[in-house]
Amino acid sequence: MTRLLLICLLCLAPCQGLHVTNAATDDCACVPWADAYDMGVNGTNGAFNCSEVGLGFRGDMHNIMGVGVGWTGDEFCEYMHNMKSNVCFHSQIASMNKDVDQVCSVSSACKENIAMKRGKYPKYRMKKCSKTDKLITDLSYSELKEQVIDANQVDAGLTVLLATMTVEQLAENVTTEQKERIKASGIPTTIWTNADNKTDRMVIMKNQVWIQHFHGDAGGAGLKLKINERWTSTCVEGCNMALLQKDEKVKDDDKLFPLMSPGEMAAITGLAASGAALGSTATAAFNAAAANPTAAALNGLGGKLYR
Repeated sequence: MTRLLLICLLCLAPCQGLHVTNAATDDCACVPWADAYDMGVNGTNGAFNCSEVGLGFRGDMHNIMGVGVGWTGDEFCEYMHNMKSNVCFHSQIASMNKDVDQVCSVSSACKENIAMKRGKYPKYRMKKCSKTDKLITDLSYSELKEQVIDANQVDAGLTVLLATMTVEQLAENVTTEQKERIKASGIPTTIWTNADNKTDRMVIMKNQVWIQHFHGDAGGAGLKLKINERWTSTCVEGCNMALLQKDEKVKDDDKLFPLMSPGEMAAITGLAASGAALGSTATAAFNAAAANPTAAALNGLGGKLYR
């Protein structure tokens, strides 16, 4: 009788709201980067110090963390203090390695896939991310812009270097064959030159091709731009512009960076209905983009940019 009663109680337990958590899994859940780098007022709460613990530079041989190693300092601090997302970043910024690890911050209690020693920061550690985490490489550029860059008010130029493999080349010299080969590989890629890191870039993510153009420093002598407005982003291939134009923020920015007309954008992305009359402006835009999409984007197609 006692055994029967015990069996009944065990069967009823789930119905009574019994909730069993996996402590190891919870400890290894990625936390927002801003939390991991929030040292508090006196800097003694055990979080990372952004002047000492950063992400690696390419060539660091997967040395993800270390005092004075990699990308640290004021620029890094500004970036991480704004980053409320827990998305996984590449362990090296501007990596040329297609197999570079993605990492995130986790509780120091996590024991799975740890990518750094506990060191002197007792609250958090880094782990190598898996498919169950939010991988930055799963995003298209338009998703990256909406969910990471604009949502957290961070620099778009830095973000793509944490989200893609990089190729050292001027964007304006990219051939159609090279571009199609990158698309077919499925590897998010930024084409840029480190010799002049503010020159125009081509970013290819999930069959979307975007041109990044450096507009100016936030708080500079010219326009006082927000951090996420330092770079303008123009889609030249693979974007559903009708969907993008629903973004209220895009409409608000219209006065500063006017959107291309639907006809022009349809011509560039190949979304125009068959036989539709696009007009002379759209036709000119299409021809310019077909001949040199980078130059067309940089010239603004008649002063109109999609940011």
